[in-house]
Amino acid sequence: MYFVSKGHGWHPSDKEADVCLSAAFQHLGLKRPTWLEGQWAYTAPHENCLRCNAEIDEEDQARGLRFCSDMCAQAARAHRDRGERSWNDWVFRKAWQEIKSRNAPPRPCEQCGKTFREYDKTRRFCSVACKNEAITVLPDIECPSCQKMFHPTNAAQKCCSLKCAGLNRNREYRANAPETSCAVCHSIFRTTKPGQVYCSTACRRSPEVRRATYLASKAQPRVARIDLPEQVCPCCESAFRPHRKGVTYCSVDCREGKRRPVANVIYLTPEMFDRMFDRPRVITAEVFDRMFG
Repeated sequence: MYFVSKGHGWHPSDKEADVCLSAAFQHLGLKRPTWLEGQWAYTAPHENCLRCNAEIDEEDQARGLRFCSDMCAQAARAHRDRGERSWNDWVFRKAWQEIKSRNAPPRPCEQCGKTFREYDKTRRFCSVACKNEAITVLPDIECPSCQKMFHPTNAAQKCCSLKCAGLNRNREYRANAPETSCAVCHSIFRTTKPGQVYCSTACRRSPEVRRATYLASKAQPRVARIDLPEQVCPCCESAFRPHRKGVTYCSVDCREGKRRPVANVIYLTPEMFDRMFDRPRVITAEVFDRMFG
């Protein structure tokens, strides 16, 4: 407010104050607190309710609750002004979450077995301590693909990475795949995908397979050609019969304009050439009309 009181604008004053505070924190070797750390609710003790300052049970403290009851959470939510009621308001968000959690149906914790209420349907543990304990209880196992020891994040994890999981899935499919006979070499092999007929790429590209494919394509009935009427090419003005519907030009050259006649060109004939060298040598209007008329 010092710079504003001196007649400066709000935005330049805010930037100048930010520069001064940053230089002061850097000189003292301190870290500037965030916006959340500067709110009154951040410095409030976790043992007391944010609304009535009453003590909160240890079990609710372990779950991260900041209100002692549903009534205090609803009162804190109603006390907030409409302009401050947004998801950026940490107190309003916590009040909304606790109201939803208290009205949610109870369910057991997968680690300790206690019942708890939570608005998030994907939450499996009652507290962070139970979640960490459940993760650390899982023993290290060996990856079936790379044979390395790793710590799984859940009980269903078998491989250390997505790459190893894909290799292991392909290996399990090949182990359980049915046996069949190759259509070329007649050897017994296990298929790697449904509908596989050949055992290898060499058999699939063999001359026998290529010949059978060629004969099969030749045996297919061809579509009968439609007899279309003759039409005149707009480029060379010659008559032609199109091979399909929608054809306008008789050839590619006509379509690209290579055979299009050039305008303003006089084609000389032998008679015109002889008339050009007839006497008299002086070309008059009558001679010019006789030569090119």
